[in-house]
Amino acid sequence: MAASSKTRQTVEPDVTVNFSDSINLVRRQVQWSPKGVSLLTKWPFAVGAELEFAFDHQRERHCCVGVVVACRPLAKPENHYETVLYFVETPCLEAQKAAHECQLAKLKRDGS
Repeated sequence: MAASSKTRQTVEPDVTVNFSDSINLVRRQVQWSPKGVSLLTKWPFAVGAELEFAFDHQRERHCCVGVVVACRPLAKPENHYETVLYFVETPCLEAQKAAHECQLAKLKRDGS
């Protein structure tokens, strides 16, 4: 029987963005708040475009619709963009809680 090798890996939660294709992001490539989200994308989006941002947490999908307020090309990684969405409606409390639990969002000082 072969000996198993143990290696330490840092595992960060993945975020999947779908737009005719998928991109898996690590937590540091997404800055989420109840007002909007800034994230890495493979596509340029026009300011004013309406997009859906979705993430999975504990086998549930949470979706928020947002309007693009900024989109700029990045030097690294090549052919990627930083896209900023302003949510059309404040995400429900369930989505906000899920974002905190999967560490997309930081907890406020008051613990909420």
